[in-house]
Amino acid sequence: HDNACLPSKALMLGWDLKIRLVHRVQRERGVTCGWVASGGALFDESIAAARQAADLELAKLPQSAWVADELRRIRELADAAVTHAVAVAIHWDDCTASNRARAFYDLLHGFSSLNQALLHESEPEGAGAAELGRGAIAVRAFARLKE
Repeated sequence: HDNACLPSKALMLGWDLKIRLVHRVQRERGVTCGWVASGGALFDESIAAARQAADLELAKLPQSAWVADELRRIRELADAAVTHAVAVAIHWDDCTASNRARAFYDLLHGFSSLNQALLHESEPEGAGAAELGRGAIAVRAFARLKE
């Protein structure tokens, strides 16, 4: 059995942590977009848990300040959109619907762009690419497909 084709533990651990973070961000994206689309009427109880789960995965990654900054920016957009939706709920009109749709799109795009950046960053190059086993390549391909 030739171990030369097996991925190194360090490479796999770093890659696994990023993929797990992508998965948590995908979950947060779904809950947040539903929360914003409903004007805060749905998923309110799930927002804190989704954010906490993503933050726990994020804390495991070294040199991830840029990810934390981007998540903070996206979350602030979501919070502002729901605050606005609640404030104008009694005056529902086409403009309100348009604003909510725009906020939904901005959030969806922000989360998706973050995940794309994480997936791109996690792609091994050079010697590391040769170490990455077929199973890991399949998992990475599936994560990209979900995006």
